[in-house]
Amino acid sequence: MKTLDRRAWLKRGALTAAGAIAAPYLSYGAFGNEPVTIDAQGNLPYTPFFKEYLPYEVDKPVELLAKLNANENPYGPSPMAVDAMQKYAPKGNRYAWKELYTLIDKIAVLEGVEAETIMMGPGSSDLLEKTAMVFFQNGGNIVSADLDTCH
Repeated sequence: MKTLDRRAWLKRGALTAAGAIAAPYLSYGAFGNEPVTIDAQGNLPYTPFFKEYLPYEVDKPVELLAKLNANENPYGPSPMAVDAMQKYAPKGNRYAWKELYTLIDKIAVLEGVEAETIMMGPGSSDLLEKTAMVFFQNGGNIVSADLDTCH
């Protein structure tokens, strides 16, 4: 039998409230190219499901080029990036160790440091784990969240 303590209840309640508040805004980026229309009540429907009230009168809709808070780029990816993706996508199923060392060498030259001082990994977890192993190999305290209690 699972018990629910006050802290877990408050955490779940806060996360639920945050999700409910954020839900109408999650789909804005996906519908950024849709024409903006205003209904009779002064609402801007961004999707068939969510509407946002405009507190001021709008004579004609404003054309959105991009939503900067959604990291949108009105110009799309650069042609060089598209070419690089097309060239290297077939190799995406392999770790690029050779290219990694080439990248480390280039960064070292750019930053004016020895390549041995640069550490790279497949994500932040791997790098944080290695950093902790080095800094705490002779003892010490590490404070970390315990995700097992969130179930």
